[in-house]
Amino acid sequence: MPVDLEQHGFFSQGSPHKSWESKKDTIRRLYIEEARPLWEVHEIMMKEHDFKASIQQYKTRFKQWGPPFPKNKTRTRAHEQVPIPSGSARRTRPRRITTRLEHQRSVATSGDARLVILLPKSPRTPAVELALRSAGNYTQGLLNDFTWDNFTITSQAGRCDFAAQWQEIVDQCWGATELVLRKELPDGFNALQQMCAKLSDVVRFVSPAMMVKLWRLCYRLYKTCSKMGDGDFRLLREFLRYIRELMGHHHGNHPLCLALDAISTAPGGELRDTLRVFYLITIRAMESRLGQHHSVVLNMWSNYLKYWEGDGLDSASFIQGYQALLGTSESEFGVIVESTVTVLHGFMYAAYYNLKDKALNKHLALELHSRVPQMPCLQGVPWWSVPTQGFALAAKLLATLSLEEGQIEASWSFIENAVNRLSQGDGECQTRSRMLKGILDGWQREQLRHTQLPHRLSQSVAVASEDAV
Repeated sequence: MPVDLEQHGFFSQGSPHKSWESKKDTIRRLYIEEARPLWEVHEIMMKEHDFKASIQQYKTRFKQWGPPFPKNKTRTRAHEQVPIPSGSARRTRPRRITTRLEHQRSVATSGDARLVILLPKSPRTPAVELALRSAGNYTQGLLNDFTWDNFTITSQAGRCDFAAQWQEIVDQCWGATELVLRKELPDGFNALQQMCAKLSDVVRFVSPAMMVKLWRLCYRLYKTCSKMGDGDFRLLREFLRYIRELMGHHHGNHPLCLALDAISTAPGGELRDTLRVFYLITIRAMESRLGQHHSVVLNMWSNYLKYWEGDGLDSASFIQGYQALLGTSESEFGVIVESTVTVLHGFMYAAYYNLKDKALNKHLALELHSRVPQMPCLQGVPWWSVPTQGFALAAKLLATLSLEEGQIEASWSFIENAVNRLSQGDGECQTRSRMLKGILDGWQREQLRHTQLPHRLSQSVAVASEDAV
């Protein structure tokens, strides 16, 4: 049975009905008596009353409450518009996508690395064509205010690039959706609410990290909806509307709003492919500025190819790129430092999911599994970070490979060691610890079933023999 997302209130806290009713008088005062625009009511309720709901949820609730709240938007209040910076064009309602995106197979060449990928033809819908061009141009232009080396992207003005914050949000989304899929709904939806609260702070500042991580967030929510049997993809669409409201509020007619509109209005059958083309065009824009062997570019390609076009990979060039990057990091920064471990993590991820090279994967996983415990993130009380994530994945992959090789005790020890370490850490570490423990429990139950089966058969034979006598 598909999970009813609405009954849990993706953005509202506690019981949705009780939460809304307890805030009704405050909302009426702000929206009706003080005639504040809805976006301002939304922001005040979040900041001053810790009430997290999307703009669309406000509109839906207003319809349920009835007068004096507006029943519909047949007329637009003058003060209802989100402020738009001077010189920006006023937003218009995007056309709905009505045609299926088409593709053509071709070979994309970037320096020495060649990737056979599905390149989208220009979609017939003008709104989507504009959104695609805007997203690509915006991503390239965004990097004008940043400098970079082979591993990082840094703001020229010395501002934080928010890469760490976006990584934290992606990690929290992954952990939260795993909890939802495991039917641990209160914890899962609470984690999603916390993730959205962090987004409301981070989205006000544009950064390359946003373009790197946003599509991964969207695809993770898409996969969650698919596994839950939610054919309407309500969780993803609600998330897209939420991000779109934040972007519109903080940045007016931002180019990314066009992309979010195009994705959120795509029919269910076209949703996955619509996400794909926006992710692809973002990778190409990043690659055109950062180069083919930048750590961010390699990781984006690895993630993209895992989910969409895993057979379109030039393995030799991919391995060469990661080996060169890893060697440079080890020689310049050292073996047990975050930049090197981050590259090693990406290389291991690609070896397992893209290259399907078990020998290479095992070598990289053993290296990662031995290095990270020497880093501060796993000393004392562990905290979740890219190296910690790499350690958890390395333990899982080593356990999987050991199990395939028939080394059952070694397989279980990798998982048990990771579970024990992560269970002593912060909230995200504990979430991953529970997930690894669930994997181990499943393996042990399966092993017990196989070992008990011969014993049960022999007992059955003995009983049958006695009956015959």
